[in-house]
Amino acid sequence: MDDPTFLLLKELNLPNIDLLSLNEFEKNDPELLAAKSNRSLMEYYWTCTPSLPLYILEHESEIERIFYIDADHFFFDDPTAVFKEAGEASIMVIEHRFPALLQHLAKVVGKYNVGFLGFRKDEQGMGCLHWWRERCLEWCYYRHEDGKFGDQKYLDRWPEMFPNLVVLQHPGFGLAPWNLKRFNVQVSNKCKVFVDEQPLILYHFHGIKQAGPCLYGVGELQRISFKVRQFIYKPYLKCLIESAEKATSFATENISVFSSLKNDGPNERQPYFKQCRRSLSRFLRISINLIKGKYLIIYGKNIF
Repeated sequence: MDDPTFLLLKELNLPNIDLLSLNEFEKNDPELLAAKSNRSLMEYYWTCTPSLPLYILEHESEIERIFYIDADHFFFDDPTAVFKEAGEASIMVIEHRFPALLQHLAKVVGKYNVGFLGFRKDEQGMGCLHWWRERCLEWCYYRHEDGKFGDQKYLDRWPEMFPNLVVLQHPGFGLAPWNLKRFNVQVSNKCKVFVDEQPLILYHFHGIKQAGPCLYGVGELQRISFKVRQFIYKPYLKCLIESAEKATSFATENISVFSSLKNDGPNERQPYFKQCRRSLSRFLRISINLIKGKYLIIYGKNIF
């Protein structure tokens, strides 16, 4: 949503994508801008989570249902089965599904995960978004305090407040590093991944950060098995790397488009296309502390 990313995606002109700039999103929303001034950038992004689907539902009359998906998710299969499971529900949520050893985390970060959410444009769906937005404007910080944690622990109250809510049960929808040990992950002869005999549809690649050209940290919750590395992480990382390379190449070839923007950074006059490349590739370029990390090394067709 920042300017460099918006400009690059606009120039790429990808099919089936409608862009919304941060400036347009924030315009005429003084409450959101006020919150921006009293929290960190990450906390502000969390604050924006309920406001974004609410903005789209209120400004796009033809949209009757909307899904919010964090950027670190990847679809492996058609989600139609999950939408059928949801039926006519106004709100769709997914539990963290912590295994027994990690159940204590639910008391801190919440029972449900913000990574995937669905809302209908009906009384309960819109009512939930408005209530959530108000809470996040009041308080949305990266700490556990008085039963709150960021934008996420507010979700624990939804089932009692909004009865037309469904908690999705498909084991292959919402698989994540923290709940892998709770499920039986198998791979067919055709290299298709199954979770408790159901196809893997959506995986949450939480915590991946690039530590070097071929080195990726995958979080500290547990070690990732070779099977999961090979058939879940490898396809995702390859897709991520290819997309970043294409974007970087495009930005380099179209330097004149991006250099026309001004650099607002203090005491800096770097070409703006470099900022654009960094912004789009931020996910791949964050350095991490490698002492306690769990690593994946991807080199050509091999992953270790």
